[in-house]
Amino acid sequence: MRAHITSRRLQPGDRMPSISALQREHNVSTGVVQRAYALLIDEGLVLARPGAGYYVKSQEPPAVLVRRQRAAPGDGSPTEATLARQGVVGTWRHESQPRAAPAEA
Repeated sequence: MRAHITSRRLQPGDRMPSISALQREHNVSTGVVQRAYALLIDEGLVLARPGAGYYVKSQEPPAVLVRRQRAAPGDGSPTEATLARQGVVGTWRHESQPRAAPAEA
């Protein structure tokens, strides 16, 4: 099966034979076929879809997500720029004042 995948006789997305079909074809036990599929999965050649079967996995490298660079200190934040355009100045100051607790009656 590995040779069929690496030689591209089986294309990515193609459904692999069922465990019972391979068991009958090669006259081996279910465990042997399951171990063979486990090896192919570990090698990244096959994808198991529970209840749907085994499929040839794409050999293309996965897409790499690139993290956006952080702004240099002092460049400000996007939120700060948006607030400034709206004429709002954000600060970390609080506006609350301490109050004495009401006297008990």
